[in-house]
Amino acid sequence: MSDKNCFHCGEPNPHKPIIHQEKSFCCNGCVQVFRLLQDAGLDGVYENEGYLPTANRPKEDYSYLDQPDIQKALIRFTNDEVTVVSFELPDIHCASCLFVLEAMPGWKKGVKRLDVQFSSRRAIIYFDPKVIALSEIASTLHEIGYPIRLNLDDESESKESSGKRYIAPLAVAGFCFGNIMMFSLPEYLGLDNAYDLEFGNLFRYLSMILSLPVMFYAANTWHRSAWGALKQGKMTIDVPIIAGIWVLFLRSIYEVVVLLQPGFFDSLAGLVFFLLIGKWYQQKTFDRLAFDRNFTAFLPLVVQYIDSTGNIATKSAANIKVDDVLHLRHGEIIPVDGQLMSESGQINYSFITGEAEPEKIIQSAQIFAGGSVVGKALRVKTLKKVEESYLHALWNSQKSGVKSSFQNITDSISSNFSIAILVVAAMGALAWLPFNASTAAMVFTAVLIVACPCALALAAPFSMGSGIRSLAKRGVYIKNPDAMERLGTVNEIIFDKTGTLSLHDREKIIWTGEPLPAEVREAAASIANQSTHPVSAAIGHFFNIRELQEPDEYQEFQGKGIEGRVNNLHIRIGSAAFTNAEIQEEGRVYLEVDERVLGYFSWKNHYRLGLSTMLKKLGDRFKISLISGDTDTEKDTLLSFYGNWKEMLFKQKPDQKQNYVAHQQNAGNRVLMAGDGLNDAAALSEAWFGLAVSEHTQAFGPSSDGIMEADRLADLPIVLNYAQSLQKITRESLRLSLIYNIVGLSFALAGVLTPIYCAILMPLSSVTVVGYVVLREQQMKRRFLN
Repeated sequence: MSDKNCFHCGEPNPHKPIIHQEKSFCCNGCVQVFRLLQDAGLDGVYENEGYLPTANRPKEDYSYLDQPDIQKALIRFTNDEVTVVSFELPDIHCASCLFVLEAMPGWKKGVKRLDVQFSSRRAIIYFDPKVIALSEIASTLHEIGYPIRLNLDDESESKESSGKRYIAPLAVAGFCFGNIMMFSLPEYLGLDNAYDLEFGNLFRYLSMILSLPVMFYAANTWHRSAWGALKQGKMTIDVPIIAGIWVLFLRSIYEVVVLLQPGFFDSLAGLVFFLLIGKWYQQKTFDRLAFDRNFTAFLPLVVQYIDSTGNIATKSAANIKVDDVLHLRHGEIIPVDGQLMSESGQINYSFITGEAEPEKIIQSAQIFAGGSVVGKALRVKTLKKVEESYLHALWNSQKSGVKSSFQNITDSISSNFSIAILVVAAMGALAWLPFNASTAAMVFTAVLIVACPCALALAAPFSMGSGIRSLAKRGVYIKNPDAMERLGTVNEIIFDKTGTLSLHDREKIIWTGEPLPAEVREAAASIANQSTHPVSAAIGHFFNIRELQEPDEYQEFQGKGIEGRVNNLHIRIGSAAFTNAEIQEEGRVYLEVDERVLGYFSWKNHYRLGLSTMLKKLGDRFKISLISGDTDTEKDTLLSFYGNWKEMLFKQKPDQKQNYVAHQQNAGNRVLMAGDGLNDAAALSEAWFGLAVSEHTQAFGPSSDGIMEADRLADLPIVLNYAQSLQKITRESLRLSLIYNIVGLSFALAGVLTPIYCAILMPLSSVTVVGYVVLREQQMKRRFLN
């Protein structure tokens, strides 16, 4: 490339170009991209014959993306500071792609963040609309080799199985394999003389020509993956596989051209053909585990809505229709894009943007899925159906504390697998080389192929994914396979009390105080029903007011109480200190109207059925603690249910609960925190596994790793037993895979196992492991869940 042009993008340099490492660049942006690639060991991309500077690449006009109607269909969220858009990038194929794309905010001005979802080949992009246009982002992606794919008809979109991308390479490999075998037929039949004299050389060269599309098209999946890993300095299983394929290919060319021998082109084509069958089967298996494609079927979210009579009712989020009016309370997640029907409100979009400051919105403003309501309840008119994949992507993106450093069992076992296999293959080839070079090449390739851990890669995701489906049928909803794996390794359990272990008898709440006029009852009920806290919900139910008023003001104080204004009445409901009650009796919830305490609510706590049996079963195997924001008036009752609590802490604020969980985990424990999905959010987020226990699955939020229907709490020992059994199944299937590898390696090193037979064994091993997992999981499900 001439010094007159930028080394990176190929654009003409200015009069005084920027010189960096004796290379000329047109701008600092190109210098930064070059340095990023160089630091990651990816600067070899400039030496590739296929590399085209951006200025020389075919241009694509993306200006249509700036049209308001198009943006309305694409944008997930927007405000004055950030806009969020999701693009499908079908050319994502390896770890290098992730690095290049996720580094984009470092060199493209205006792009704040870019998250890649590798399995779905999708990028979620956060950008500043005042700095960069959507069309420019799409053009930039196109220029660096990742053109976007759009499907604006979201409602009718039917996602195809990603296994279909292997069909064309599989057809090419099968066609070439069959014809190469036909050309090799004289050899198979022992007709060497006639074959050599008349058609031998012709058939050999035809076989070599047919091997080219196999090598450079059908096997391209392994080429791309291995090259991307090597450029990042990483070793994946595709590296030894492609090394074996190249050894077989080069050895065959040498034998045909130099030794006038037939070579191993039939084995090469058959090897790639059967490897592709294994890839297709593996992808079909992973497709089955892709919960993000039907999230509402996996987790039946429940939302409140306004029915045809004007009253509040509930329905599954999967049944939300366009123009439904939802009733969303403080802390609840907005499940779908909509338009605000209330006069005003506040939305916290930290679930999406990471910014905790709530945004004030006015009537008719558009609001976006993934935000959470702050303050008074809002009525929202839906603009589209629930986008399951987007909600699931948001839930999965929330990782904090010890969870972010979690390494699953497959990664921990297979991290050094590829290097070990390369060493074994090289030693086997060197041992055979003095005796027979052809056998040495065959042994090297056979070892690399037979030891492919496809079954290893399938074992844990399939067993954990099957477990997630089984638990969902029993009212326990787990976020993803990694969370399922963590659930099976917990060794300490911490319970919240209110709404988790206890429930309030709504029919036996006692009011002590002044008689309440109708307007006060209506105002207090309207304020109480704004909150999802179980105490507030019980008080709201106590008043039995069907037509509630929308508060003019509303605020919730965790661990203290709630307050708001309805019909010019200032209402406070909460603790004695919160309401300034003169007599501060513990275990009461006071009602204050216009700065005057009128009385208090009291009731007897009722505990969930089977609580004592559950705690005793858990206590035999786990350390159990209680941490509650309430007073210790129920301590003796709780001790009668279970007398061996590790600790019992009361009057704990949300941050104190979080600190306690962190302290236990710093001591080496893997904590399951069971609490209210909204009110115990910080502690749930901190825990090794956060379990939200809720009367309704509308408590879905970013903090939990799983949600358990409250009336299923007594099943927790069974759930944990089942989760641990899945760990056992995974280890058993990994051992099965290991036995297969040891036996296969023994035959391969002995020189009696050709690469084509190794390729046939690969999909068979995957089928065997998956079949074993299915049978064992069904056995454990019958034992624990049925």
